[in-house]
Amino acid sequence: FLQGEALTLRRKLDVSSAECARLMVRLGELESDHAKIQEQMDNDQRKISELTQNLARTELELRRERREHAFLQAKLESGLQIERAESSSMLSVSAAAQEKELICLALQAEICTLEERM
Repeated sequence: FLQGEALTLRRKLDVSSAECARLMVRLGELESDHAKIQEQMDNDQRKISELTQNLARTELELRRERREHAFLQAKLESGLQIERAESSSMLSVSAAAQEKELICLALQAEICTLEERM
């Protein structure tokens, strides 16, 4: 009887040993997977850090571009205002010149009329 019990226990031990060996292999696989996942997480974290730095640089460049755009826009508006003022001034001068020409023509006509009467 004891030999039968010992044989049964021996079989159970062999099965347990085989199961333990299988579990140890699986544990090794899981540890390897964990190491790969950890490495990928580290790589992802580096990429996130790089992207965050790139984003900060891009935002800084964008702020600079906006400031430069605002400056150029203000400069353009100022130039347009000056151009409008000059144009308006030239129109005034031109209108004054035309008015003087009309006065001269009127005076010449009056002179001609006076000369004809004489």
